[in-house]
Amino acid sequence: GGVYSLLGLGLSLIYVVVRMVNFAHGEFVMVAALSTYFATQDLKLPYIVGVILGIATATGSAILLQQVAVRPLWNSPRVMALISTIGASIFISNLVMTTVGPNPVLLEMSFTKQYLSFGQITVSLYRVIVLMVAIGVVTGVHVILQYSWFGLGVRALMESPLASQLNGVNPQRAAIITFALAGSIAGLAGVLIAPLAILSSGMGIDMTLKSFAILVLGGIGNIWGVI
Repeated sequence: GGVYSLLGLGLSLIYVVVRMVNFAHGEFVMVAALSTYFATQDLKLPYIVGVILGIATATGSAILLQQVAVRPLWNSPRVMALISTIGASIFISNLVMTTVGPNPVLLEMSFTKQYLSFGQITVSLYRVIVLMVAIGVVTGVHVILQYSWFGLGVRALMESPLASQLNGVNPQRAAIITFALAGSIAGLAGVLIAPLAILSSGMGIDMTLKSFAILVLGGIGNIWGVI
């Protein structure tokens, strides 16, 4: 649940600032999870290095997507940028499949097999940590939105895009920062779910659909509703 809250949060942030649904959002999760897998399993790097690499890869992918697939269509109807992200999702998925192969993989980590017992109730320690990390990230984003200049701009765009621009908010700069933030959050979700899920180049679309469902249920444009 915590991982999907992170996905919905990032997708909602993009919608608030850019006024479009990013249908390539799940691909950020996929590239982060697979980057972590190959860093730890093939390159034999420490897990924490794989985590950093996964988040960095997702963040870079998000910025690149914004620059290549969204920014050139800034003055076009938003449906054009939406369609562009669908095409980007297909391209990223096929590129990864061509690069690493179509076969699913598992990232087996010993720490996922540790459990906490409360009487007759047993829960996974790792899942509790994932939930706590998700709560921490959501709290951090709340602080950013409430007390930073970037957050003030996002809240202004949420209320009135036109009025916010008249008051000095640069929507394209806000879009770049928002995509980077959403990509890093999705990357974190990817590295968190990597030891728990079957990883493949096709997992991104599943993540996108689930995060979109969360976005709709929470209220499109309502950042806190998705949580």
